[in-house]
Amino acid sequence: MDIERIKGQLPDRMDDTHRDQIYADCYDLLGGTRIVFQRENVTVEPELSRTMSDADWERHEKNTEHHWGARCICTSCMEIFHTGWATPKQDKKGICVFLGEDDNWYPGYVDEKNDSWNAVVYMEGDAIQCPFCCATGKLIHRSTLGKHGVTFGVQALTVERIEDYTTLLYWIIRRHIDEYGFVTTSARPREALVLDERGRQVRFSHTKYTQYGECDSGEWEFEKRFLDPAQKKYYSWDGGFNKKMGTDWIAHCPDLEGATAEKTGLKEYLNAGGEYPAIYLHTWRKHPQIENVLKAGWKKCIIEGIEDEKSTAHAYDGMYGRGELHAAELDFLDWNEVKPHRMLHMTKAELKEGVAWGWDLTTVQEWRRWEDFCSANEYDWRLREIGGNLMMEILARYDDGEPGYEFRPLMNYIDKQKRLGAGEALSYLIDCRRMAEKFSADELTEVQLWPPHLFETHERLSRMTLAESNVEERIKYERGFKKIYDRYKDLEWNDGELCIKLPKHNGELIQEGEKLDHCVGGYGANHIKGKDVIFFVRKYRRPERSYFTLDIRMIGTPKQVQLHGYKNERLHWGEGGLIAIPPKVLLFVERWKKEVLFPWYEEQQKKEMIKEKKGHGKSKQHGAAAGAA
Repeated sequence: MDIERIKGQLPDRMDDTHRDQIYADCYDLLGGTRIVFQRENVTVEPELSRTMSDADWERHEKNTEHHWGARCICTSCMEIFHTGWATPKQDKKGICVFLGEDDNWYPGYVDEKNDSWNAVVYMEGDAIQCPFCCATGKLIHRSTLGKHGVTFGVQALTVERIEDYTTLLYWIIRRHIDEYGFVTTSARPREALVLDERGRQVRFSHTKYTQYGECDSGEWEFEKRFLDPAQKKYYSWDGGFNKKMGTDWIAHCPDLEGATAEKTGLKEYLNAGGEYPAIYLHTWRKHPQIENVLKAGWKKCIIEGIEDEKSTAHAYDGMYGRGELHAAELDFLDWNEVKPHRMLHMTKAELKEGVAWGWDLTTVQEWRRWEDFCSANEYDWRLREIGGNLMMEILARYDDGEPGYEFRPLMNYIDKQKRLGAGEALSYLIDCRRMAEKFSADELTEVQLWPPHLFETHERLSRMTLAESNVEERIKYERGFKKIYDRYKDLEWNDGELCIKLPKHNGELIQEGEKLDHCVGGYGANHIKGKDVIFFVRKYRRPERSYFTLDIRMIGTPKQVQLHGYKNERLHWGEGGLIAIPPKVLLFVERWKKEVLFPWYEEQQKKEMIKEKKGHGKSKQHGAAAGAA
């Protein structure tokens, strides 16, 4: 490849269609609509009549009033308007507006202390609708923007052909809001990765680095060191420490027939939603057979596998964020094979059917652990029947050497439990064995491992477990429940309709089990150990009434084990009918995990890392002092 010739053909300007599309698709990432306001003197004059005498003018001047109001500008339509000024609350500034009879608000001065005005107050950070263009934006004070305003940025990727070379072009799109609320936008090239005839990626850069950060150099330059632009940080006001990483917008991949990336699977990867093409191409160069898996329809696990390895590396390796590139390992694939079904250790039929299964990365990884026990087809069936968490639990217990968790005998036993569903029967069996261990000094007998009457045995053992508690046990439970509540109380949450609550004592767990007629009453021991923490899903207006019970495994990354309501959603015990969990409950739990549980866990991990670093530093200082002595 002629480096100089290719460099001369790299574009300096983004296509207008792509640029407009990015502005539309990434508008919120680029700051969205903001209503910028600042305090300003407002003159309120009495009404003028057509004819006014000198006395009328004198009276008019005396009645003219000067007040502190607010000057506002909408960054969407750039209209300027005035409102009243609100009394600051909790270090927040705000505006006061007039609310009309049509429930719309109108610009103009309003006195919030005058009861005759129908006034509404909005504070900084509130969402408010522009009275001119009706765009909804956040209210932001001029001082928050600072003297030089704020700049939002996104990184975009376009795939182009330069001669027959497939080129990944990375662009930085910026939207600047100055201190007065006026907006300017720009789109500049950042870097280009050109795939040559031998499958290597050649890097060109349009940026240079100064003491102030990254800036446009004005021309393309060949770079000997290879870095991945998607893993390099760039400036954006809303990012952590004003830095962001990744690719926010990717253009639809064009036809690559005859180009260097024609037989790489790059088009399938990008069109399926892949965000790290440089890592993918680097992996393809090392393992060309990855293209076969993509084209066989197993795109999801490839994309998630690359993203998972990239995220882990960024979290635990300080050198990342500068763009170092490594091929993805994707250890769920057998790189010694070439054909996709053999790479996944499946039959051809299973590979074809598996496209409809919709397996994600975790499922494929777990399947590779199960392949010695069952076929992929049976694993998918059992997964839907029993659930992923229980499948992982029985495999973990089998790996730990616990008796009675051999796959085939276990499944045969579960299939015979006509009164219970497969997942429920397995949960009951695990509970029975756990409770039986408390009452048995020796190893469990065959009858204890495989109860002939599972449901009745479970009920009997549950009653025995609850009746066994004594004074010492109650004290242990009281302390344990208080410790767990203090540790996880920040996870209590509501959305106005449903809420998440933590039990404060074992009696609440027992009552929950009695009210909902399921087995959570015997889960107190695991709860106080912090292994399986029980949360109550309640209706916000009736938090005292049992509704659904949520079991979260808090060892390592939090995982949902069970979510059940009355009788574990079983309609008729004899017929085995099931009631579906309401979608609003499922969505609420997923939102809680995404917005509360996982952010809380990440924060705890950061605190632990900081604590370890401080401890390591102290030990070094102690060692140095001892050496000096």
